[in-house]
Amino acid sequence: EVNRTSATIGDEIIYTVTVNNAIDSDVPLFGVNVTDIVPAGLEVKKVNDSTDFSITNNIITLEENITLAIGETRTYTIIAVVSEDAVAGTITNKATMEGDFPTKSATADVIIAAKNVTVEKIITGNMSDITKEFNFTANVERSNGKYAKEYDPFKLGNGGTHKLTGLPTDGILTLSETDAGEYKTTITIIVNGEEVEKIEGASNTIYLDKYDYSDIYIRVDNNKNVIIDTGVLLDSLPYIGIL
Repeated sequence: EVNRTSATIGDEIIYTVTVNNAIDSDVPLFGVNVTDIVPAGLEVKKVNDSTDFSITNNIITLEENITLAIGETRTYTIIAVVSEDAVAGTITNKATMEGDFPTKSATADVIIAAKNVTVEKIITGNMSDITKEFNFTANVERSNGKYAKEYDPFKLGNGGTHKLTGLPTDGILTLSETDAGEYKTTITIIVNGEEVEKIEGASNTIYLDKYDYSDIYIRVDNNKNVIIDTGVLLDSLPYIGIL
């Protein structure tokens, strides 16, 4: 069994594996091996409340070559955390008991949800340097303190994009442009093809749980416009009036 049916990045999942030799069995079970296949995207933290365990190719050997007496039951626990490389969708954990008897297996499913954020750079304005690359930093955390990550800095020029993947659905994303200088910065949040929010400023905090979709698009517009003074006063020029 499993303690939850859905999770996001940083959440803890607890699997409980129970094996038994039925009380109405005629004989003990000899040479019993109990294993568990942990799905990709999970980081195992403890097995049976111990950090001293081995895992190979996502397979944990819970016990080997044991004997189950008639009516005997044994229980094992596996504590894992959803890692940032988890793929959104259903993951399946499989426990198996095998030996000199027909193999028995049980599975438990958990639905993993995550969000992806694509950052796009747009440069506009009559005095903007269209060849300039702007530097960004980004980090995400959860308000419950269960997850935090600081991403590698990245650069974007006009029309460039950068994708941040595997963010928790309730993550708080801080996106900062570190060298905007004299440029006016506006970010536009786009969800499902629609502009849903505009925010002014080079550093912004974005609450991902405000948006229902898993893919969020953030367009960062840097603008430098200058009004050129022609030195001509229109009210001093000749004019023609039609009455």
